[in-house]
Amino acid sequence: MHRKATLAAQINQDDEALDILTKCDGYYQCPKDSAGNYAGPLVGYAGRYDDGHGHQLQYVGDVYYNFARAERFPHVRDLFARGILGMLAGGEIDFDAVIGAPMGGILLSGDIGRLANRRTVFMEKKVDEAETATSREKSHLIMDRHELFSGDLAVLSEDVVNNLSTTGKAWEVIQSFGAKLVAITCAFNRSGKDLFECPDGTSVPILCYKWIPTAQYRQDDPMVARYIAAGQWVKKPKDHWPELKAAMEAPSAV
Repeated sequence: MHRKATLAAQINQDDEALDILTKCDGYYQCPKDSAGNYAGPLVGYAGRYDDGHGHQLQYVGDVYYNFARAERFPHVRDLFARGILGMLAGGEIDFDAVIGAPMGGILLSGDIGRLANRRTVFMEKKVDEAETATSREKSHLIMDRHELFSGDLAVLSEDVVNNLSTTGKAWEVIQSFGAKLVAITCAFNRSGKDLFECPDGTSVPILCYKWIPTAQYRQDDPMVARYIAAGQWVKKPKDHWPELKAAMEAPSAV
């Protein structure tokens, strides 16, 4: 841990986003062997799809951006927040409040709000049904600790934009207060989208520190199916982070 903290201390504003994440021990790319086969675990993503048999399965991929490892360091969050705030200013986007999406956007929202001198609030996830061996967790978002006001212009802060499922739920909460979502900000955008299409037919920009479209696959995709069948993947990458990092650093990785 001390070595990783030392690496994070070496970060400066000229570093590329992936270099920053790597120095914070937050980047995983599944290694391959000399024949081009995956030599480590693939990773599950938040996005789900219907397999045609009534099951909601995770999309999977070979890269994971674990911003939780970076947000531990105040100077790193400050760097990302300043970059994001510059994009909001450049887009002439006015706002009254920054909303942290749980859990990854909460700390970053505080830094953006502090620098912009705007109110900072956050949402929470309320679990309706716990995850079981045969079903995924069911939950919804609430704003219990804080509130918005009618007419507020709100910026939603996330750490990594994946499939925008959380964003849709957050939009509904914002609307319930009579407020308006004017932008979504994030450290990394792997969705490949630069606009969020709101349920009411409007759209808002997605402003990211790093635009990094990242492939994801169904579990039956020929690219990954044999690895999934062999159990060579993890459903919750953050829970297996030491295992993933060890795979990256193994002598057989290329």
